[in-house]
Amino acid sequence: MVVIFVQAHRLGWPKDARPTSAEFQVAVRASLVPMVVPLLIVAGFYFGAFTATEAGALVAAYAVAAALLYYRNVTIREMLVLVHESALLTAAVVFLLAVASVYQFLMGMLGVPALLGEWLRPLHTTPWLFLLTVSLIVVAFGMVLEGLPAAVVIIPVIFPIARQIGIHPIHFNIVLTAAVGIGLFLPPIGVGLLMALRFADISVGQHFRSYWPYLVALFVGLMLLILLPEITLFLPRRAGMVR
Repeated sequence: MVVIFVQAHRLGWPKDARPTSAEFQVAVRASLVPMVVPLLIVAGFYFGAFTATEAGALVAAYAVAAALLYYRNVTIREMLVLVHESALLTAAVVFLLAVASVYQFLMGMLGVPALLGEWLRPLHTTPWLFLLTVSLIVVAFGMVLEGLPAAVVIIPVIFPIARQIGIHPIHFNIVLTAAVGIGLFLPPIGVGLLMALRFADISVGQHFRSYWPYLVALFVGLMLLILLPEITLFLPRRAGMVR
C-alpha cells in the first residue's frame, strides 16, 4: 500500500471522483453478477461440492455465459479468439510445469533435498535465520520451478527441521508461500513473470524497471513475516484454531 501510494503521487496516476449515492447504487447493481463468482467458490469449498480445479472450470463457464447472455459485449467469433489466446497462454504455462517436473525429478535423484537439510543444520539454534535462509532458497527455486514442484522438492526435507526447532507450522507455511510467490515473478523463468510479460507484451528489461519497487516491498513484507510470527498467527489464535 505504501509503495502504491508513493508511485501514484510520483507518476501522477489519475484519481477517481467520490461517487454520489446514485452512482454507488448503480455500481452495486452492476456488481451483483460478478459477485456470484466469489460466493460460488467459497460456498462450494465450504460444503465440499467441488475441488479447486473444478471451481476454475465452473467459474470459466459462468464467465462465458455471463459475457454471451447477460452483458452481450462479446460475439461468438470474439469468444473463439479469446479461447485461442487462453489456450496459447495455458500451453506456455503447462510447458513450464513439464520442464519443472523433470527438473524436480532430477534433483531428487541427485540427493539435493538431503544436501539442503545438511546445509541448514547449523542454523537450528536461530529460528529467524533458519527461516530467512530457507526463504531465499525457496525464492531461488521459484525462479526456475513452478510453486508446487518447488514445494515437493523442499518441504519434505525442511518441514521436520522447522518443527524440531519450534517454528509453528502455520507460520512456516505462510512464510514459504510468500517466498514462492516472490520467486514466481523473478527471471529467468518465473511463471508469473512470463505471464505478466505476455499480457503486457514487453521485455524483461522494460518490466524490471517498472516493478522493482514492488519487489522490494515484497521482500520487506517477507522479512516482517519472518521476524514477527504473530502476524501470521494472530487470526488463527483469535479463531481458536491454534494455541
